[in-house]
Amino acid sequence: MADSTLRDRVANGWARAEGTVTRVSLLTVFAVGLVAQFVKPVGDALEGKAYIGGALLSLVGYALYSEVQRLNSAHELQRQATERMVAAVDSLRRQNPAADLRFDPDGIAAELRGVLWSGHRVELATMAFTAENFVHPLKRMLGGLPVDSRREVKVRVLVPDFTQPVSVPGRVRADGTLEDSPGFRARLLAKVSEYAGDLGEMRSRMRSNHQGTLTVEFRVLHHTPEAKLYLLNDEQAIHGTYDKFELRPNEYDEEEGRLFDLIGNRMPMIRWHRDAGTLAREMVIGYRTMFDMYWELARPLTVEPPPPNGRVPAPRRQEG
Repeated sequence: MADSTLRDRVANGWARAEGTVTRVSLLTVFAVGLVAQFVKPVGDALEGKAYIGGALLSLVGYALYSEVQRLNSAHELQRQATERMVAAVDSLRRQNPAADLRFDPDGIAAELRGVLWSGHRVELATMAFTAENFVHPLKRMLGGLPVDSRREVKVRVLVPDFTQPVSVPGRVRADGTLEDSPGFRARLLAKVSEYAGDLGEMRSRMRSNHQGTLTVEFRVLHHTPEAKLYLLNDEQAIHGTYDKFELRPNEYDEEEGRLFDLIGNRMPMIRWHRDAGTLAREMVIGYRTMFDMYWELARPLTVEPPPPNGRVPAPRRQEG
């Protein structure tokens, strides 16, 4: 190790000094030749020395060769750096092969179907606005499962607590700020309760049709819905952020005005699969840990009657 280090130091030192030595040598030869043109004794001393010209040419050739070598070395280093960068990009793509895909409800449904048909034990979890885009396709798939009495499906759904005031989604004040919309919250709570009932009905159906055992639990957490998350077994995490909103007339409260609502059915979502590499595996574990933490802080869903001053009009599609 010491010899290798010494050789490296010597090589690096010569590499730094080589250019200076070459330039000094060439300048010396040039100066001697220039002096010989005007100082007769020096010219007489050099006259007839044919080897001097050859040595000069050899020195020039060596300088050119060294420069070519330096350029080749620089090119090789650049090539190696480019190969390392390409390898790093390919590694990231392998770790998250679906990072450039935009998952829509149809894509989510395809992933759900693949998981449901893949084994006897299935665990599904979601954190969303109302979970509409999760519950509707899941209910259809559960009804179409093949007979398998050993199958166990566990479903956990975490949504905002619409029994408590929130600003987002909410009502727009005259000054442009947001406040709670009791009527809209009542509508959202009714929809979530409806979805919970839809999945709850599938428990007895699956049992009577010998399709397996279904466990469904809805919990609520007082928070502003900012992200949507799907967890499919311990294998996949599909995550996205609500990035669009809608301002529309407020049909849910006695007070007129506009309603600020979130839109999420076409939000871009990224899928992480634990078999795609170290990074993807860590992301799946991280999202599951986050969901489990929120789940422990949440409480079971309960249905409360809408406020007496709140109007709940006919159902309208809500992005979940």
